[in-house]
Amino acid sequence: MQMDARGRKAEVGALVPHLEATIEKYRPDILALDPYVKAHGVPENDNGLMDMVAQILTNLAAKHNIAVALAHHARKGAGEPGDADRMRGASATKDAGRLSRTVTVMARDEGKRSGSPLNRGGATSEKTTPR
Repeated sequence: MQMDARGRKAEVGALVPHLEATIEKYRPDILALDPYVKAHGVPENDNGLMDMVAQILTNLAAKHNIAVALAHHARKGAGEPGDADRMRGASATKDAGRLSRTVTVMARDEGKRSGSPLNRGGATSEKTTPR
């Protein structure tokens, strides 16, 4: 999706037909977009437009029987592992997904308890939240 030259009407951009052709050519099991914000040209705080972007990706997934994985940034500040509400922008992005995975920096004591070779802190922990 992208905004028109005046920044108003949203329309399907050039990426959608390119993704479609690439999916048909390579037949992947997963389409991964990283970072998600570069896969569209609409304001990421607009729930209606972000829902439209999500629907385009949902349609691609259903049509080609593939999964879609999005790497999306969290908003600034500390957050709890597994908190999908940490996602930056419109809640429509989070609400469209079946699961959300958060990556959080471990505290030094968590790293030591985990047996991580990076037990000095700064290693990451992941938590998945099914929807």
